[in-house]
Amino acid sequence: MLVTNATVDLLYAINTLCTFCTAAFGYKAVFMLIDNPYWPKTVWWTYAGLCTNLFFMFLSVGMLPLQFIYRYGVMRTKAFTRKQMFGFFCVALGFATMHGFASPWTFTPPSAEWEPTIREALSLGEDADLPGYVVGDVREFGVMALHFIDIFVIMFLSYAVIIIMVVLSKHTITMDEVAAASPLTKAVQRQVTRIIYVQAIYPLFVICAPCLAFPILALKGAEVKFFGEWAMLSMHTPPLVNSLSVILCVPSYRRVVTHPFTAAKVRSL
Repeated sequence: MLVTNATVDLLYAINTLCTFCTAAFGYKAVFMLIDNPYWPKTVWWTYAGLCTNLFFMFLSVGMLPLQFIYRYGVMRTKAFTRKQMFGFFCVALGFATMHGFASPWTFTPPSAEWEPTIREALSLGEDADLPGYVVGDVREFGVMALHFIDIFVIMFLSYAVIIIMVVLSKHTITMDEVAAASPLTKAVQRQVTRIIYVQAIYPLFVICAPCLAFPILALKGAEVKFFGEWAMLSMHTPPLVNSLSVILCVPSYRRVVTHPFTAAKVRSL
């Protein structure tokens, strides 16, 4: 599962590097921008960048419970089959697809009505080029409400499953099984447990918290400078933190990374 999760993180990171997807707040509006100057600025390409970025973002969140489900199956000595794990993956895939690719219905194309607002939000002059953007109109909050509700549903279900799996895992393993496990097995279990806990806890602060703040600020019509940019930047950090958690929690990987900096002698070619 760590490999599958790493693959999703890699695709998410590549997509983020290609799109530079970010956000900005205007009065009663949330602007989603594709800030890569080399990305085509047509509406279709803007939607493509936004849809795929949100898709991978929430697929990475939906993947978190799968690691705990797989761990529970191993701990109860009756691992879930590949078909069962694929079924769980399809649920996460379905929610991420629904959220990401519903963006053309929840965000409207750019128009002359919104141009002064976005220029003010980005502190751009009249002659400056605008990036590709779409608008979440909070004045008509019906559709945008569905967008935010979908975020909360994904988060709630993901962390509810994680909590349930943690409780079941604690009730499954016995003291006799712990005593019978070899030192190597115990070490591997500790490493994997640390990794998946770090990968599950970190998004609470960098994805859940900004997602909670977004609708509150949008409904109040708050124009907080650079909050959208900082929030989206934080949402794009889980792939980096996930990879660092694997390196730091597994001693053999940690030694490979730190060896060039700690070696007493460096051989020249």
